Amino acid sequence: MSQSNINGYIRELSKRHDEISLLINHAENLFEQTDENSQKLYDSICRSISILLVTHLEGFIKDFTKELILDINQFINFRDVNKSVKRQYISSFLISNDNKKLFNQKSEKLILKFEEIDNKDDDEKYIKITHDPFLFKDNKNPKANVIEYVCKNFGIKNIFSHLKESSLEIVFENDRIETNDLIENIYSELIEKTEEFPFNINASDYNLSTVSIARNEKTYWETFLEELLNTRHKIVHGSTLDNIKSHTELKDFEQKTILIQYGIIILLIDSNFNSQ
Repeated sequence: MSQSNINGYIRELSKRHDEISLLINHAENLFEQTDENSQKLYDSICRSISILLVTHLEGFIKDFTKELILDINQFINFRDVNKSVKRQYISSFLISNDNKKLFNQKSEKLILKFEEIDNKDDDEKYIKITHDPFLFKDNKNPKANVIEYVCKNFGIKNIFSHLKESSLEIVFENDRIETNDLIENIYSELIEKTEEFPFNINASDYNLSTVSIARNEKTYWETFLEELLNTRHKIVHGSTLDNIKSHTELKDFEQKTILIQYGIIILLIDSNFNSQ
């Protein structure tokens, strides 16, 4: 069996997490120093961490989309691909200003044609899905609506209704040690269960099932994303050089960023491979 692209990416993602942890640990050591230069360096490192967390999350959305598509192409025949994925890919061949009924009719016809043509044993007939149609076109910042849009294209409607009340929400209970244990356990399981296809990742193991969200309600995850992006915005576009977040607050940000990434990975693997 071929090793999965997703597995290699999860390993690489962990190295990016380690980079943030290294900076936070260094900031913590500087925080205990009393000299002025140490405090200035502490502030600079904390400001850098705030920017890197957003950068890594933005990169994750794009990069994981690519790796997910590569594994869909590698392991699944086009006719067996998640219907949401087929429709989103096909949409890139159609004129978007058609009325909804006409657009849907054209989409269904094109899907049927691609299913008929697809043959992995013939390079000329091998339908290879591309990742570009799945990404948010107008805004690269990892806002809640950007994450929701990308996940919806892979069959997960309202990602935050899945994350709400899941096991991952322990990160909002201020138990850093238990949260870190969860992060390490999820990483180990993802590595073990994505090394070869078929995968064996189940969202239900982490209570990542849909729960209701009231109108105008913001989940903890959406509020976190707003705070993370607002912190980055103030640093990048503001005129002050003051530090905004302490290393302890940034450690909380780090854990939340990791778990939202892992939640997305688990849900999209479950949605796109578990029927195979």
